[in-house]
Amino acid sequence: MRFYFIKELRQYIKFLKCKRHNLISVPAKNYKNINFNIDGVNNKIIFEDNNISKSAKININIYGDNNEIIVKKGFYVSLNFNILIGQNHPNFGKVTNSKIYIDENTSMEKVNYFTYNSNSYFNVGKKCMFAFDINIFNTDAHPIYSIGPNEIINKVKGINIGNHCLIGANVTLLKNTNISDDCILGWGGVVSGSFQQPHCAIAGNPAKIVKTDITWNSNGSKGYVENKQ
Repeated sequence: MRFYFIKELRQYIKFLKCKRHNLISVPAKNYKNINFNIDGVNNKIIFEDNNISKSAKININIYGDNNEIIVKKGFYVSLNFNILIGQNHPNFGKVTNSKIYIDENTSMEKVNYFTYNSNSYFNVGKKCMFAFDINIFNTDAHPIYSIGPNEIINKVKGINIGNHCLIGANVTLLKNTNISDDCILGWGGVVSGSFQQPHCAIAGNPAKIVKTDITWNSNGSKGYVENKQ
C-alpha cells in the first residue's frame, strides 16, 4: 500500500510541475489515471467529466508548445490511451499547434496516437467506439521529396472521424484520413484517404467500402446476444 501511495504522490507532483507552464484541467478523480510528460509551454489539456475506468491509464507525452487536447464529457477508457506529440530526438523536434478534439460520449479500449507534425489535427465525433490495439499515425515520421523541385509531397493535415463510428480492433489509421458519420472500420484494416459516404463498412488493406446502408448499436443485448438462428 505504501508503494502505491508514493507512486501516486510522485505522479501528482509531476502533474503540478507540468501545470506551472501549461493549462491543464482534469477532474480530481482522474489524477492517478493520467500521466503527464510535457516538455514545453502553453499547451492546453482539458478533460471534462468522464467515466474513465479505475484501472485505465492515459499517458500524455508532449514535446512542444501551444498544443491542445480537448476531451468532452462522457469519455470512457477501459485500458489505455497513449498520446505522443513530438519527440526529443535529433531527427524530429518540438511540435507546435497540434490539436486533438474528442467529442461527447466516445469510448476507447486500447489506442495509441502519434504525430510528429506541427499544425496537425485529430477530430473525433460524438458516440464513437474504439476497440483495442488501434494505432493512429497522424504522421509519416519522415519527409518524402519529389525529385527536381525538392518539395515535400507527404504533408500532414489531419484525421477526421465522424459521429457514431465504430473502429474495430487492430485498425491502423493513417494521416489525412476522413471518415463520415455512422461508419464501421473492420478488424485489422489499414485506412487512408477520404470516405465521404456515411452508413458504410470500410475494411481491408488498403481499406475500401465493403458494405453500404448499414448502422450499428453499442448495446449487444438488443437482439444480438441471443444469436437466434
